[in-house]
Amino acid sequence: MNSIFLRIYGGMLAALVLVALLGVGTLHLVNEVRADQYREGLARGTFRLMADNLAPMNEVERKRALAVWSRLLGIPLSLQSLDQAQLDSSARNRLQRGQILVQQTGPHSAKVHGLLSEHEPLLLTGEIQQISEQLARATNYLLIDELIRHPVDEQPRRLAELKAAKQFGFDLRLVRLQDAGLDLDQRRRIDEGDTVMALGKGGDSIHVFSGIVDTPWVLEIGPLYQMN
Repeated sequence: MNSIFLRIYGGMLAALVLVALLGVGTLHLVNEVRADQYREGLARGTFRLMADNLAPMNEVERKRALAVWSRLLGIPLSLQSLDQAQLDSSARNRLQRGQILVQQTGPHSAKVHGLLSEHEPLLLTGEIQQISEQLARATNYLLIDELIRHPVDEQPRRLAELKAAKQFGFDLRLVRLQDAGLDLDQRRRIDEGDTVMALGKGGDSIHVFSGIVDTPWVLEIGPLYQMN
């Protein structure tokens, strides 16, 4: 009789352990998927914006643009054929579907890939050490470069169009300096042409602010949360 009860209770215990292990595994998988989606959301708009800028250029212009961006943004950028990249079929398929591929290389660093266009199988790659901060600075530079081509009163509309078209994974808005919620020192730095990074409420996110010369606008990016 005792052996029967032991077998029953042993089986129940084994089932509970199995369920617990499956639950932990499922939770880990869900967290990994969410992290991948978040990283892609951070990189997507910025890399699509760079790819769109590169697409109409010739080879010399592309090399020059990549060199300038790499220097200004502190992000090594390169362009190579998709066939040269050492990527598996799953990664290639994602890129060919228009997705941005983010391969985490460290706690806060990543290698980001984006296809130049569906008609030209060239791969834009960036090696990013601090993905949230560096992508925010890159986004600032590229967006302001685009916005200054439009009249001041059309810039908010153009920013909204870019946010939707490039599918940025974070908020973008134009605010007036007095409405940006910055202290006196931060406002002075923006007036002097600096980019200001400010902690969000709770200290777990950042907002990035840059003034647009000869306009009343300050470009605000964020909140951006640190990639885990």
